[in-house]
Amino acid sequence: MLHCPRTVAFVFIVLWLMLPAQPPAAAQAACAGAIPIAEARARPLDTDVTVVGTVSVPTGVFTDGQSFALQDAGGGIYVYAGRGVGQALAAGDTLCVSGRLAEHHGLREIVPGNPAQVIRLGAGAPPAPQVVQPGQVGEATEGRLVQLSGPVSRLSERRFRVGGTLIYLTERLGLSIAGLQNGCPATVSGLSADYDGAQVWPRSQADIRPGACSVAASPAVTIAQLQGATTATPYDAETNFGRLTGCVTGVTGSVHSLAPVTTPSG
Repeated sequence: MLHCPRTVAFVFIVLWLMLPAQPPAAAQAACAGAIPIAEARARPLDTDVTVVGTVSVPTGVFTDGQSFALQDAGGGIYVYAGRGVGQALAAGDTLCVSGRLAEHHGLREIVPGNPAQVIRLGAGAPPAPQVVQPGQVGEATEGRLVQLSGPVSRLSERRFRVGGTLIYLTERLGLSIAGLQNGCPATVSGLSADYDGAQVWPRSQADIRPGACSVAASPAVTIAQLQGATTATPYDAETNFGRLTGCVTGVTGSVHSLAPVTTPSG
């Protein structure tokens, strides 16, 4: 009989590499029953899970409580810790976290029930964001730090899009959109999250980096063209218009209403 030890060894290595990333041995010893975060995310809601990971978003960033984000080599998850549950944590801290699996507006979370379920195992370097394309932000990246680049659109005070992906600015952080322009490039880092749809939450102003750009003014248009032939304007989200001429017919707050200028006959 012909034996092929090298082939058997190769198949074994391939199968081993396909297994979910396991917590380090030392962390497993200190955190009995820990499973990879990706495996925990896939379990049914209301299941009790235990994971080991590194803090990617420290406490006190998105809420004034002790919630945070945690990730390992294969996945990430948000940990919702109410007041009195958990402790102040820094990015890079290694934790053992146990709790109930829940979901809030589409965001998968672990909810610890008491302080003993959040155990700090040590400190380390904060994880680096995973570079992704805007279209890749979704369930596969949720709970992890990501970085994406692309053109800015639908720019407003609290939200905008980069390459079509929604960027949401948490009000309590006071983040500024200074330097951003519709149509110009930007690079954004933050937590890949979900609130009734995939989005990215920057952690600080340093997570928002406008790119160099010079946008020419849109060609001159008439008021009728701006309004469009239907209820949807063809210029939605455009901001760089040239001069628009008309008569002011009304003012409500900072909104001015214009009507076309007509020349009397005769």
